[in-house]
Amino acid sequence: MILNAASLTLLLLFTLSGLEALVLTQEKTKSVKLGENIKVSCRTDTSRDWALTWYQQKPASPAPPSLLLLAPSQSPPSGSEVSVVCMAQGFRPDGAVLSWTEDSTTIAGPEVHTGPSQRQSDGTFIQSSVLKLGPERWSSGRSYTCHLTHPALTSPLRESVSVGQCS
Repeated sequence: MILNAASLTLLLLFTLSGLEALVLTQEKTKSVKLGENIKVSCRTDTSRDWALTWYQQKPASPAPPSLLLLAPSQSPPSGSEVSVVCMAQGFRPDGAVLSWTEDSTTIAGPEVHTGPSQRQSDGTFIQSSVLKLGPERWSSGRSYTCHLTHPALTSPLRESVSVGQCS
């Protein structure tokens, strides 16, 4: 493990008198083996006493996603578009890929709306994809499948739905 910090780091600190800047200068790069302790010495640009705490940020362990498929519970009103929603949730790191098939044929184009992933307060991610279908296409009896791949999965996840399953 090598600690390689820039020679100058600027910290902005809030004090009772307002915002102050403190310049820390690290003496040199330090190299240590994993598990060894290290002491990092820095000099400040002021004679004032400061209490500083250093933290090491460690990457979180991978978490596989779960897959949820939401479809209309009944036939849509005449002429209404149908939205089928696929949600990948609880995954880490970012990098889920959602895709759709209709009876094993890939669907891509304006009927697929996949949003960007969003970080949740627990550090995991969530992402959704919406498949918009015209009423005739939805009522055709075809099967629509959402596919999910992610680095933490050993094999892709998939959930399917068709109009007959939703009545």
